[in-house]
Amino acid sequence: MKIYLTVAITVLVSTLSVSYCKKADDHQAGHMMDTDTTKSLMLGDIQAVFDLIDRVHHEGMIAHMGAKHGTAEKFSHYVLLTMMKKAERKLIMDAEVMFTLTGPNGKSVVKKSHVMSGMGMHHYAVGFDMKAKGDYKISAAIKLGGRELSANAIFTMK
Repeated sequence: MKIYLTVAITVLVSTLSVSYCKKADDHQAGHMMDTDTTKSLMLGDIQAVFDLIDRVHHEGMIAHMGAKHGTAEKFSHYVLLTMMKKAERKLIMDAEVMFTLTGPNGKSVVKKSHVMSGMGMHHYAVGFDMKAKGDYKISAAIKLGGRELSANAIFTMK
């Protein structure tokens, strides 16, 4: 029960941050909300939110959402990208997303996202091993209706 509550709170924070964050001013350079596990930014008219969750919470979220997709491989962490057309407050559900993770050792891994969708949420997700301490740069290459966008975030493992 505790894991479902934690997952529900994580999902709620992500959904609310996508739905209700204030528009960033020029001084903020598009960044809207940053925590240790959530990074939010604007890509023109699209709000993008990165969330970093550990494997236990990822598996709990999949079960709670009733999502059909589960990953066969086990990773220490999962990155979720949620995107919304800000003006319409409409989730973007038709993008193709490739993630690149560059770890503290400077090595990069490129992976295609899988979709986690259910309970009114839609995430582009990917698993990585992020066990070493240090900064991990996440880059998302997004194809959306003939547009190519990129979004970046840095998460620090302590």
